[in-house]
Amino acid sequence: IILIVVHHEIGHIINNHIIKSATIRIIFFTLIAGLAGLGYKKLSRHYNGLVALTLINAMLLGAYQIWMHFYMIYVSQRYEYEADFNAYAKEGYLNSHIESGRILHLLDGYGTLFDYENWIARFRRHPSPCKRIFAAREYAK
Repeated sequence: IILIVVHHEIGHIINNHIIKSATIRIIFFTLIAGLAGLGYKKLSRHYNGLVALTLINAMLLGAYQIWMHFYMIYVSQRYEYEADFNAYAKEGYLNSHIESGRILHLLDGYGTLFDYENWIARFRRHPSPCKRIFAAREYAK
C-alpha cells in the first residue's frame, strides 16, 4: 500500500503541478524575505531588534500563509484532480471500466473518483492520497 501511494505521488511530480507549486512558493518566500529585510531596517530605527523582528514576522508571515492558502486551493483544483485521474488510469485501476461506463457516474466535473464536495463540506480538506487510491481501486472492481 505504501508503495502504491509513493508511486501515485511520484506521478503527481511527473505531472508537474508539485514542481510549479514549489517554485512559486520559493519565489514568493524570497520576496517575503526581501520585504522583511527592508522592514527590519526601517523598524529597527524606532524599536529594538527583537521587537522589530517580531512585528515583521507577524505581518509578513501572516500574509504569506494567507496567500499560500488561496494559492494551494487554486493549484489543487487546477492540477490535482486531473493528475489523480490520469494516475489512476496509468496504474491500471480504471482501464477496463472507463469504456464500460461502470464508474462514469462516480466522476465529477474535475474527473475525480471521490465524492469531493461532500468530503470537503464535512472535513474542510481534500481526502488523503491513500483514500483516493482506495476509492479508485474499489470502484474499479
